[in-house]
Amino acid sequence: MPKYNLSPAQQQRAKLADVIRSRGESPYNIWLVRPPFEEEDLILSSDPAMELFYFLEGDARFTQIDYSPLRLGLEDPLPQSVVPYHFASACMAQGERIEVFLALLESDGPSTSTATRWMVSLRELSAAPTRIANWRRIVPHIRRVHFHDTHGIERQILAVCTGKQRSVRQLMGLVEAPAGLFYGALAALLRRRLLEGDCDTRPWSLNTLVWGAA
Repeated sequence: MPKYNLSPAQQQRAKLADVIRSRGESPYNIWLVRPPFEEEDLILSSDPAMELFYFLEGDARFTQIDYSPLRLGLEDPLPQSVVPYHFASACMAQGERIEVFLALLESDGPSTSTATRWMVSLRELSAAPTRIANWRRIVPHIRRVHFHDTHGIERQILAVCTGKQRSVRQLMGLVEAPAGLFYGALAALLRRRLLEGDCDTRPWSLNTLVWGAA
């Protein structure tokens, strides 16, 4: 069907499919994800890439994650399924920077990683299903309050978590805020690493435990 006969939504999807084809990949497994504090979507064309995005968002070591290497990689002539590709630059609180690559072939996996270059393999993603599933739920909470001021709610949450471990249920009883804003503020604190939680080991729920970061 000619593109000028497509609806606006169909035209947008066709544009995305063209971007995916330019990578040499199939345009039939497209994921659109948006980093929680950014304005621009990332276009991902495989389930492992989508999983790596949430895997990194939930990595408590990283205070900042820069996905510009992935966006620049759209012009790479080699398909992402063929070679490990540069996914992100991740920074720790102490300032160390790690370049993150997605390695879809086991031979490209952890053995080729170094102190500043991390090749994340399918094995590592498969070992973190709880983190990935939880952060697929946590990141949207941040996006939903993007245009709201939640600083006051964040301060309340931090105050009642100082030196104590609280469940999400307990926090909701201690912090005065609408549920949507409360969850957005809580998610933002987890992502900024001002709070820690048991999101690697237990499903995200009212029983999730959080505490002040060290």
